[in-house]
Amino acid sequence: MILHARFANNKTDHEGANSMKRTEIIIETERLLVRSKRPSMDAWCSACGERVSILTPTEAAQILSTTTRDIYRRIEAGEVHSIDSPAGALFICTRSLPDARAYGEL
Repeated sequence: MILHARFANNKTDHEGANSMKRTEIIIETERLLVRSKRPSMDAWCSACGERVSILTPTEAAQILSTTTRDIYRRIEAGEVHSIDSPAGALFICTRSLPDARAYGEL
């Protein structure tokens, strides 16, 4: 995100000449997402009808720049596919993520 703000203040000095004071503020931020090189996991997604790459809700939230709470909301709304492991862990089908192809199918 880059934010530029400029403020100009025109004043007339005691001799009638104009002087200008200018303040410029520049804020630059950058976001970096580092994903660990864990072995990729895949599982059967019944909604897609095929084996797909899967992520934890936390990983999906990081990729979509959102919260895990939002990921759970999307699961409940049927916007993303979820897969329950036999051990009870919840995973997200990467093909169901918005713009999954932009992420190289993760």
